[in-house]
Amino acid sequence: MTMHRLEVRTNDDGMAVILLEMQSAADVLSPTAAAKRLPMANSDALAWMRCSGLVHEIEGRRFVIWGDVLDFIRDPTGGGMRFLDPPVRP
Repeated sequence: MTMHRLEVRTNDDGMAVILLEMQSAADVLSPTAAAKRLPMANSDALAWMRCSGLVHEIEGRRFVIWGDVLDFIRDPTGGGMRFLDPPVRP
């Protein structure tokens, strides 16, 4: 499923600028970019994703598969309720 985020801003000249961001469960993001999509402070989101095993690493590069985050939140037996709890700091 692809989601769209539409935002209208005004540039320095007073002209309207339309920003369209496509979001998909197949997105592979940096942990920071994924954290920005979650409804919590970035530092809390990063800690939650790390503690939940959602941050992967290949050859020293960390990444998050956005669909894994959505699945984890939706799955009531896989820790969806942990999303509501304060993250444990490593």
